[in-house]
Amino acid sequence: MISIARKDLIDNMEMYLIPEYMRPGLLRWIEDGIKPGEFLTAIIENDLYQAFNKADDNNIFRIQSYLKFFYNCAPRSCWGSIDRAIEWQKTHNKPVTILIKDLFDEDHDDAGE
Repeated sequence: MISIARKDLIDNMEMYLIPEYMRPGLLRWIEDGIKPGEFLTAIIENDLYQAFNKADDNNIFRIQSYLKFFYNCAPRSCWGSIDRAIEWQKTHNKPVTILIKDLFDEDHDDAGE
């Protein structure tokens, strides 16, 4: 798994003029695979029509900045298509999946005894 320091991500977001209110969603996506709102999801999935459609008054002028940020600073496997986004989300949600699976297996084993 590719690991990028949080400070480097934040510094790069600042360099590419990503608005501060959008940074937590980007960090949650890159670090934890937590799906962001519709605008960032459209950027991540490389759906520029939806990115323009879902952008607020500030982000409409920053779409190129987001694309440059992802291209130059984010792991390639976390953006660029719907399939990549799905895979990223799957691989980064493992702790929650394992926890739920472990709870289920534990309950299932108890019921069978």
